[in-house]
Amino acid sequence: EEGEEEEEEDERNEEEDGDEVGKGAKESKFLEFHKHSQAQTQKIFQNSIYEAHWAKTRSTEVKPEDFLESGKDPAFTKLFRKQGAMVLKLHDSGWDENTNASTLLNLDWIRNTRVQLQTLSPDYQYIRQTLPDPETGILRKYQDMDGYDPSRAEFGALVEEIQENFKFAAQPLRLMGVVERERFFITQIQNKLQAQYPYLQGVAVVAMEGGEKKALSGLPSQNPWNIFDFAERPTSITRQLLKICEAACSPHAIRIVEEKLASENKVKKKRFKRRHEDEKNKTGAKAVESDPEARTRRNERKRLLSGEGKRKGWKSGGGSKKVSTGSVSAPMVGKSPPNSSKENQMNDSMKVEFDHMQEKFFEASCEASKRKKWGAGIVNPWLYYMSPFSFFPMHFEDYALGSANVIVADPSTQCWVVWYSIPSEQIALLHEFLKDTLKTKYRIDCLESREVWINPEIIAKWNAKRLGNNRKLKVYRHVQGPGEYVITDYGSVHWGVNLGVGWKAAVNFAFLDWRDAAEKVDLEYRRIESREYPTKRHYRCAPNFGLHNEKLFSVENMLGKDKGFLNKSQKENEEHQEQEGREGREQSV
Repeated sequence: EEGEEEEEEDERNEEEDGDEVGKGAKESKFLEFHKHSQAQTQKIFQNSIYEAHWAKTRSTEVKPEDFLESGKDPAFTKLFRKQGAMVLKLHDSGWDENTNASTLLNLDWIRNTRVQLQTLSPDYQYIRQTLPDPETGILRKYQDMDGYDPSRAEFGALVEEIQENFKFAAQPLRLMGVVERERFFITQIQNKLQAQYPYLQGVAVVAMEGGEKKALSGLPSQNPWNIFDFAERPTSITRQLLKICEAACSPHAIRIVEEKLASENKVKKKRFKRRHEDEKNKTGAKAVESDPEARTRRNERKRLLSGEGKRKGWKSGGGSKKVSTGSVSAPMVGKSPPNSSKENQMNDSMKVEFDHMQEKFFEASCEASKRKKWGAGIVNPWLYYMSPFSFFPMHFEDYALGSANVIVADPSTQCWVVWYSIPSEQIALLHEFLKDTLKTKYRIDCLESREVWINPEIIAKWNAKRLGNNRKLKVYRHVQGPGEYVITDYGSVHWGVNLGVGWKAAVNFAFLDWRDAAEKVDLEYRRIESREYPTKRHYRCAPNFGLHNEKLFSVENMLGKDKGFLNKSQKENEEHQEQEGREGREQSV
């Protein structure tokens, strides 16, 4: 009875929030907000799964940055952060009825491309997926599809074969709608069927000769919703941020830092051991000074007793009451993260050396970004050709970026995708659920490694057992149709199932508000790391801001305006331009 009362209260709160959002939506200059009936979700899931709001642009003039940049559209931002994702329907549906073609991406040419598969590999994956374990959601390793010769076949012929096979397989489903197909998929999992479904994924357009030019041919000029431009809108920092994250978070850079810290800690331990032995030989007792924490407390006590300055963040004359400093930011290099050992701090010389090393890594990352295939799937789109009941695992985007995913199809087709999302603020609670569910198979990087597909019903049942003041996971359900975008928030967790046949395209994005969101995800992962010590997060998780050069993630550098971080070629170009300018002025004189 107590559980039922709590569930009813949750539903009332959700309705009240929805009413509040509805009022706020009227104030949005760019979007109209709508919501599907909760009855749709109840047909599939017995327990509480929330039906998400979706949005539609008010005109063809609306651009992604008009509302994705934090603060420009408060009504959108509030709802978007709460849900972790949102379906976005464009004013013109992304389809030209006159030409019967997409206005977002031209993919007709792919069937005729003569690109050899062996030259395209590894920039595509044609796999078969086995349904997840019904109890834990753990996925089996994907298998490569057979029936073709990867060393000799052409990609265009493979795509044509895939399209025919997928459409034929979808024929028996033509009388089923979204809800019926989704329910059928969930029922297969619950009944422990080991069914397998094919999926063409991770196709890098830029890996094919002239791919980007062909994909944009015939499209309207100056279309703000062109998937190729989505990651690099005028105020976007996606490309520059990817350079920074690749430099700061690469396994090589992390390994060097860990080796430096381990070496420093080893030296400290040897020094303390030697002092122990010397003190014991002289007095027969241990040296109290060998306890670094005791020494730190004693030095702090002496400082406070002597009145040498007041601790920052404490009220004068207010006893020990701490003053709120407003927003919480991640500790920087040289400071201890929450619940971490003091041994993991860097001394000044190590910090200088590490900062210099990261500057070198950043120079190398800038050079690497000039390659054609650099950033595929992040700043340049990846393509997916889906079959009914193929799926994508529970995950969040690399470096806690946002993402944009669009279905490139005729609005009249039965090309649907159902998404489930959990907002980033619940990432720690989600790990608590995963640890309870996966037990010995739980790993701190199971989301980044994309190892699970969780039936939302399992989360709902887990929530039902958490009575009292225990927090509960909120899962939001989204239905994406042809020509529609799904936008995911920074660090939000999402997964889903494809229910039709057709192309999808996806990229990532980031604006300056990424930093605040990524810091919050970082803080949660530091707490998880302290609990799961010595296990570390995946290198493509949110950056650990406590280990990185603060200047690297400065606003100036994320905007590409910090001249201190320009690589050699950029500096040489600037010097060359300055020299030419001086010569021109001298000639004028």
